[in-house]
Amino acid sequence: MPVSLPKQKTALVFLAIMALAVALRVLAFSLFDTIHHDEILQYQERAFRIVFGEGIVPWEQRYGIRNSLIPQLMAAPMWLAAQVSPTPYVPLLTARIVFAAVCLGAVPAAYFIGSLASRTHAIVAMLVVAVWFEAVLFGVSALSEAIATALALGGTAAILHARNNARTAFLTGFLLALMALARLQYAAYGAMLVILVARTDLALWRRIILGALPALALGAISDLAAGAVPYAWIVKNISMNITEGRASSYGVSGPLEYVRFFLLRAMPAGIVVLALAVLAPRQYRPVLWSALFLVVVHSFIAHKEYRFIHVAVMALIVLAAIGSVELAKRLRAGRTELSAMALATLCAGWVALSLFAYHRSGGEEAIRDGHRVAGYAVQAANLPETCGIAVAEDERKDLATVYMPRAMPLYLFPNPMNNGTKPFEPDALAAFNAVIVTGDAKLPESYRKVGCDTGIEADTGKPKRVCLLVRKGGCTVNGATKAYAYQQYYLDRNW
Repeated sequence: MPVSLPKQKTALVFLAIMALAVALRVLAFSLFDTIHHDEILQYQERAFRIVFGEGIVPWEQRYGIRNSLIPQLMAAPMWLAAQVSPTPYVPLLTARIVFAAVCLGAVPAAYFIGSLASRTHAIVAMLVVAVWFEAVLFGVSALSEAIATALALGGTAAILHARNNARTAFLTGFLLALMALARLQYAAYGAMLVILVARTDLALWRRIILGALPALALGAISDLAAGAVPYAWIVKNISMNITEGRASSYGVSGPLEYVRFFLLRAMPAGIVVLALAVLAPRQYRPVLWSALFLVVVHSFIAHKEYRFIHVAVMALIVLAAIGSVELAKRLRAGRTELSAMALATLCAGWVALSLFAYHRSGGEEAIRDGHRVAGYAVQAANLPETCGIAVAEDERKDLATVYMPRAMPLYLFPNPMNNGTKPFEPDALAAFNAVIVTGDAKLPESYRKVGCDTGIEADTGKPKRVCLLVRKGGCTVNGATKAYAYQQYYLDRNW
């Protein structure tokens, strides 16, 4: 029997999908695993410094190339939770839950994008974003790309319904401006989307611009609250990362790298998604071209990471979900509605495709890691005799003040010491009495092994063994040992 979802039944399905989306994200949530170290140092650690006055200051903050909007967003619930409970991790957990709740907005946004075609398209699009593995894992991370994508999809939904609705036009400007504040590079997606939809509609342009003004004012207030000149970070960001090539120091890739990322990473899932996205009705063409435009723009930037095009990937996923409904209708000899069985089969197919892509791409360990290093650091901090914890410089992304259950000096040591190609210097060993190693480090016999755990490193896909070793005795703090202090190590290397 054909499915023409009535409003009441649609509301129940909507709530059921939201419940499913929340459940999947609760299962996927990890306090210590990260997709990229920005989650810790750029956002959680900065929020911790705003609330508690201590923490590592990375070079991006020292040079002022990023705004403080995301750290401030996390700092508010972190501060409120700290007033209620002194228990360690309650403030951090509260901030992460609030952040994930904002990212969850991508799920209902997909519904409203699909609703431009029909309620059936809307339900399928919503379900796909609820269950797609990248949407789930990014949705519980503390990345600018995750929250910016939720804002982008919200802005996309708004602009597709904005022609005859002034309020949605204002909402478009507000959400897309916030998206650009959260992730400056995503402005390419928003700008192209507005150009392709608004075209010569001056009234729509005016409403979108007016809607953007409150968001831009919020950005200026955020900068002022952080003691910075409003929007000076944009100039500094472009100057250091593009003009001076600071971003390229983290690695460069060829112009087709994103094509490889998307199409080959979970072969053939990427090809299926792209083909279905093309089948979405013509009114969705601006979204398709905007997503592809963002990929093209990022392809000209030497340093490439898959997370940089997350908004384009999720936009294509939404379009593919909509296109799959169109394909299903064509296969049913042009019937305007799908049967209940056909709709259920289509949704089940998307769940299966997500599971296939998840396993084909390497699963969770190919996307995020860090809990082993962070977990051992927490274990060491919980030992009363620990007076300093150290990790190799390459593992610094998994350690920060925000993770510590109590005030704890943190140290870094050179990679050759971690790999065993260079012995530990006496000054380094005097500074800390708990060491986390991932290589063949040669430590004195005074260190005993507390535990080891082996997993897969997300960046390389190779096995990595993480071990915690501790020694008895205190820690020495002097001019020589301070060189290994986490912050000083950063400063000495201009990190």
